[in-house]
Amino acid sequence: MGNSAASNAGKTIAKGMKLPNVTLDKGFPPKKIPLQEIIGGKKVVMQVPGYLAKQAELKAKGVSDVIVYCVNDCAVMDAWAKDQKIDGSMLSFYGDSASLLTKEIGLELTHPGPMSALGNPRCKRHAMVVDDMEVKELFVAASEEDPAGDAKPDDTLVDNVLKNL
Repeated sequence: MGNSAASNAGKTIAKGMKLPNVTLDKGFPPKKIPLQEIIGGKKVVMQVPGYLAKQAELKAKGVSDVIVYCVNDCAVMDAWAKDQKIDGSMLSFYGDSASLLTKEIGLELTHPGPMSALGNPRCKRHAMVVDDMEVKELFVAASEEDPAGDAKPDDTLVDNVLKNL
């Protein structure tokens, strides 16, 4: 039996661990969708930069979906999806407005530096390869010197993920 969400709460997710079956929000007004319904039984990548341009390469390596979630409400996520022109692509955007997933996988960004500019806690910049709810790879750009991961996001970008598929 895999790790349960209750036993992982607050711990940083790691390779081989199962994701918790929390809900993410889709659309506006938001509809709560269980994570299992979004990615269960699929091999997905969770991140956005450059992923639109490299869909063919991702599909060739067995990726079925790219799931993008942020600690934001669905109105923001829908507007971002429209701006990024993801319609008809393998990308889907979801809101984690209550940080349910972010907290459960231990990737909440609470460092006072970024929080002084952002206000509410956010999610650390990361990319995950997940196969049927199990984390196969995890890349986190944040470091002690760069808690937001802005200076060196390379680990979370599509080229690094493709190298590790």
